Amino acid sequence: MSVTSVRMIAKVSLSLCWLIVAGSAWALSSEQREQVYSLSPSLLHQVPQHQVIDSVDWLHGQIVTAELMNRDDIVQSALERLMAVSPNDIQGQAARARLSARKNEIKQAELILNLLRVQHSGTSSVLLLESYLSIYTHKRNEYKRLQLLEKLGRTEEAISSYDALFPHGMPTFQFRLNYLSLLGEDDNNWARVKDQLEEMNYRYPDVPVLQLRLASHLRKRDSANPWMLATVKRLAANPHVGEQAADTWLRALADLPVDKNWANQHATLASYFPYNFAIQQANLAAQSRWKQEQEWLEDPTYLAKLKGIALVKTEDPANLPNAYEQLSYAMSTRPNDPQLLEALGKYYLRIGESEQALLYFKRAAYFDDDPDNATKYQSLVRTAQYWTYIDRGDQLIEEGNTQQGREYYAKAQILLPDKPQSYTRLAGLSLAEGDYLAASVGFRKAKEKDPLNAAALRGILDIYVTQQQSEIALQQVSSFTPEQQALVRKEINALTIEQLALRLEIYTSSEKSLHLVQQTLDMLVELNPGDPWLRKEVADLLAGHHHQAVADRLMANWAENSQEPEMVYAYGLYLSQQDRLAAAIATVASIPDEKRTVSMAVTLERLKLKQVINQATALYEQAPDKATRLLQSYPRPKWVESRLTLAFAWIRMGDLGKARLILGAPELSTLNDNMFIRYGEAVVDLDDRFLFDSWRIAAQNRKLNQELQAKYYQTVANYELYGAKADYAVGNINQAHQTFQFLLNSEVASQDEIALRLVRTSHKLADEKTFSFVTQRLIQRQPLLSYSQQLKLAEVLYETDNSQDATLMLAKLSERNDGTVIDKWESLNIAMEKQQWETAEKLAYQTLLADRQAKHPVKKEEQELTLETMYLEADDYWLTRRVKADIDTLRAREDGYIKLGVDYGFREGENHELNVPLEAKIPFSEYDGHLVVKVDYVEVDSGDQTFFDSDVRFDDKQSGTAIGIGWEAKDWRIDIGTTPLSFLNTGVVGGVEKVFDIDQFTFRAALSRRPETSTTVSYSGIKAAVPPAAPTEQEWGGVLKTGINLGLSWDDGGPYGYWSSAQFHYLDGKNTVDNTRFALMGGGYRKLIAEEDKRLSAGLSAFYMSYDKNLGEFAVGHGGYYSPQSYFSLSLPVSYYGRYQNTWAYSAYASVSHSWSELDAPYGFDGSEERGGDFGYSLRLAAEKRVSSKWYVGVLMDAERSEFYEPNHFQLYVKYTFNEGWQPIKTPPEPVALYADYY
Repeated sequence: MSVTSVRMIAKVSLSLCWLIVAGSAWALSSEQREQVYSLSPSLLHQVPQHQVIDSVDWLHGQIVTAELMNRDDIVQSALERLMAVSPNDIQGQAARARLSARKNEIKQAELILNLLRVQHSGTSSVLLLESYLSIYTHKRNEYKRLQLLEKLGRTEEAISSYDALFPHGMPTFQFRLNYLSLLGEDDNNWARVKDQLEEMNYRYPDVPVLQLRLASHLRKRDSANPWMLATVKRLAANPHVGEQAADTWLRALADLPVDKNWANQHATLASYFPYNFAIQQANLAAQSRWKQEQEWLEDPTYLAKLKGIALVKTEDPANLPNAYEQLSYAMSTRPNDPQLLEALGKYYLRIGESEQALLYFKRAAYFDDDPDNATKYQSLVRTAQYWTYIDRGDQLIEEGNTQQGREYYAKAQILLPDKPQSYTRLAGLSLAEGDYLAASVGFRKAKEKDPLNAAALRGILDIYVTQQQSEIALQQVSSFTPEQQALVRKEINALTIEQLALRLEIYTSSEKSLHLVQQTLDMLVELNPGDPWLRKEVADLLAGHHHQAVADRLMANWAENSQEPEMVYAYGLYLSQQDRLAAAIATVASIPDEKRTVSMAVTLERLKLKQVINQATALYEQAPDKATRLLQSYPRPKWVESRLTLAFAWIRMGDLGKARLILGAPELSTLNDNMFIRYGEAVVDLDDRFLFDSWRIAAQNRKLNQELQAKYYQTVANYELYGAKADYAVGNINQAHQTFQFLLNSEVASQDEIALRLVRTSHKLADEKTFSFVTQRLIQRQPLLSYSQQLKLAEVLYETDNSQDATLMLAKLSERNDGTVIDKWESLNIAMEKQQWETAEKLAYQTLLADRQAKHPVKKEEQELTLETMYLEADDYWLTRRVKADIDTLRAREDGYIKLGVDYGFREGENHELNVPLEAKIPFSEYDGHLVVKVDYVEVDSGDQTFFDSDVRFDDKQSGTAIGIGWEAKDWRIDIGTTPLSFLNTGVVGGVEKVFDIDQFTFRAALSRRPETSTTVSYSGIKAAVPPAAPTEQEWGGVLKTGINLGLSWDDGGPYGYWSSAQFHYLDGKNTVDNTRFALMGGGYRKLIAEEDKRLSAGLSAFYMSYDKNLGEFAVGHGGYYSPQSYFSLSLPVSYYGRYQNTWAYSAYASVSHSWSELDAPYGFDGSEERGGDFGYSLRLAAEKRVSSKWYVGVLMDAERSEFYEPNHFQLYVKYTFNEGWQPIKTPPEPVALYADYY
């Protein structure tokens, strides 16, 4: 912790401690105050029998009382007794010195003072005596000037003179009374003066002068005060203060309503002073007035006048509407009654209509003939005019006319310079303009005018709060009196909480300061602010520092013990912050409807809505229908804010129609700026072009602050960037281009996103200048771009044929450690698409690493994980499966294999075929493909056969080796080779194939020349003596088919798919008749099971083929292959394949079919057509086992039964891969493909 921090905390701690323990300087407790007003006034202090008359305390009281009564004889007598009892009493010696000074015995007084200086140097008694004696010596002239100021009524100057003459306080009670009398002339000081007069009466009870001063002061606010009336009545009989008491009594009666008691009090006062002409005249006038009053009381409008005036005098805002009714009724018969006009003026002044008040006060002055009231009306008119200036200034400031507002405040200040409001208004303007010095001067001047003006006190604190100097603000508080502190207690508590929060922030950063954290939290608890929101702030701090239980208890207690709706409301919000929605709703709902503000009602609706949305959200994943029904059960909210919240919930659930209905079409002009922006955000989510355009038009008439202006531009950007109906999305490229150019120069957070769109629009519009500028700007900002933005930049550069920059950008992505898993996966997709294999491998690694780190914290020893480890340990879900598929693709480029098998096919009694295939696939990744070498050893045996139309039999056997070499790339392949060498007939074979995808469609085109392997004659050819030419041998067969195969299939990953193929081949062989073959086939299927490890599908397939000639016989010129002129079959295939424990792959295929065939007579022979048809079936089973990381063993068996075709087939094979297998074994199994059947 820094030294500066420690010093600051120490400094603030002193201020906080002073604030917490500070007490009242002179205000009495309620019990003490009750004692003051329970005492009965008497002429002189009556001493109880048990009290010792000559006690020091009693004699002190006698001296004070006598000085107040100007009875120096009593002072002298009391001093003699005091000196006898306590000759060194400091208060007695000071009284002796004062008495000597009044007797003009200055030297004697100074001698006593010097003696006291030696004995009691620096004490308050000595300092007060020094200031007292100064007015008889070197400050005599200043004192005379003070007396003159008092007589001239120059109150403010007189108060200043008192402060200058007596800097240590008033030296006697008489001076203190005079000083309080001056202060009391300002109504703003009324409470302060009252407290001090009560304190004096408490210290010296039953002193007539003190009691009269207190009574006179109370009369200024309440002429009907019972204690005041009783006191002046008693003191009126006192020979020392009787006349002053009578004057106060008479002034009080002048303000009381006319009734019988009022008349009796005048009579009683007159009986006390039978020779006082003024009092006697007042009594006569009162009796006459009472007689007239009795007549007037029969007039209902007069009664209304009395009631209305009485209601206005209560100063209770709740009474003002009734007061206006009564006064208006009274005006119907007394339109020029001065009292009525004055009361109406006060009514308007209290409701804030100062111009109306001014009008009524002027009318009252005009119609009132009593000259004694002229001063009163002048004061009322000046007050109303003052507030008219203030109100007009406020209005101008609200309209933004600061200069004219300032002028009206200045007029108010000139009119009533002792009123504080004009000073606080002007100081507030200076504070808003950052002129802290002028603001300080203004607020402090207002405080001088009215020490208890809350606005001035708050302003002094705000000067430092605005400058973020809250600790200095707290130091200012230490100069405030307790009364002043009470007025800004909320602000003081707020500053205190702020400082305690600062201390917590500093302490919690160090483990060594835990005890200081606890001390600070204890101080927060002890603070106990009265404001509900500060209480909530305290609770939030406690909860944030692991004292949840304490925070809960405090808030619960405060809410329970308070009848204030605002406190209950604050507690409800506190509960909602803790996600205790049910309790929060119950708490806010407990506030009675009549006390519930609009804000509370809006919050209650918001909490109820939030609870429903939370419940619906929790349900949505498991039971979306239930979630939807729950949300639908909530009625359309009353408040726009809640409608927006509910609309956003429907948007998140994907029901834009419901969201649009909930939102409706609110009157945009009625929305506050924050709601207006939120509405725009909702419209963007709804992707409603009409509503969006309406919102943008409405925004033109709004003066948004800087923050909301930025949000507005961002909302516009969000729509134009991502809206499905935005100009860019619907192809309005010109308009989009203009919008993006405008937004690029706005304060929008998504500047780079806008720039990315500008690259696209400028490219499409051939705006080379903009394209070049924005592209270079983005490339230069590459280090500042987010991962996703850099990814988009790479995409845009590829799209605009800037491949070199795009490739460099993509490579830089592979070096970044930020970015989400999705971002990295999308980068990987681009790298794979653009065949940036090295970059793709890095991105694949980063994608799996990011996925792993997001779900499983990486231990230190796991920092260097291999790609294999992450591949094998990755979670199994759609993204990792796709990444692993890409890794498989990357590894497949470097991988190859060697397959060796034994393949045996036969038909019962004829055409046995043995193959020993060898296939090698050798990677050449630098050329993006594999070299394929195929070597098949083949033995064929025709079996015991009979020549066509003859009884001559033959059994031919052939053997040889087929050799082929080819190249396989991603979507094409090519090969060239031979039919088995050493066969009777050998030919060159080969082919080329291209596969390409468009959306979910896959197209396949192949050109090939392959052997016809269905019989020994067609495959190897035979040499035999054929009747009737026997014994001459002939050689024929070895048919090759040359042609094209076009395929089309569709599969979008859903449950259904289909496939089709069209083929045409030309068939020729040695000494065989040429033939042509045309075939169409197709089918559809449904995936009954479509899982990662297994798949079951069933469907319907159709096959049609047609040969030009029937060359299916064993005869010279025939190829010996099945060649119907029409063949059609329908089959119902079912296939199932899968894997087991990642090392076994298996497949099963079965189908049932029905065929229809037509065959001409064998070509070159007489005969008739044949028609046939029958049911058939087929079955194929395969399995493959990975026995080690590189070795595999597999087996295949299949059989087919149909009208003319009943082959059986078996294969056993092994496979060796160059790379270790990470992925689960591929399924279905892949036996060795015979070269004769190679595509």
